[in-house]
Amino acid sequence: MPQLNISAALSLQPQDNIIATNELEKWHLDGLFNRTIDAVRIKGYFCKQVSADISDKIRRSKFFGSYANAPKIGRIGQAFFECQNDEQSLNRYREFSKVWIKEMRKEVSPFLSPIDRFRLELSDLWPSHCNLAEIEGHKLFAGLVREFKEGSYAEPHNDVFSWDLMNEMKTNISNQLAANVYLETSEQGGELR
Repeated sequence: MPQLNISAALSLQPQDNIIATNELEKWHLDGLFNRTIDAVRIKGYFCKQVSADISDKIRRSKFFGSYANAPKIGRIGQAFFECQNDEQSLNRYREFSKVWIKEMRKEVSPFLSPIDRFRLELSDLWPSHCNLAEIEGHKLFAGLVREFKEGSYAEPHNDVFSWDLMNEMKTNISNQLAANVYLETSEQGGELR
């Protein structure tokens, strides 16, 4: 694949620095980390049939449930944010982080889970690879699955891991990317801001 001149490529993009592409490239990561790119959009990251198959497998998982305070939002996994100032939630998160990742792999087999595919592609592109973050020797969970049913929503927010750390926690994180992989979308709603 030919190398692209980043300034030439950026000049072809909309002014809000959202890159539309068919595949992730290293210059996208450079731009995200140096904040010259706000987002990278890869339309059709999974083909429609694979997306539908993965979605069906996820919904049938014994780990698929909903939030206690938001029953219209289905999920597998837990965001680290949910552990803030709650030792019981933090212990549950530590106990299940690797379980959720392993079970997600089993559930969507023979396909790669969306987060596994994304992590592999990041690791191939980034010189020092892409690893699961750790806090005090515990690997963190990646790959939170959410299904927003009609009438549900999430407030606009930023996923900034360092904001969620508690009590001088020690971590190996040098930088962070957030990614959303949409397996299914509705005709309306679901916009990102």
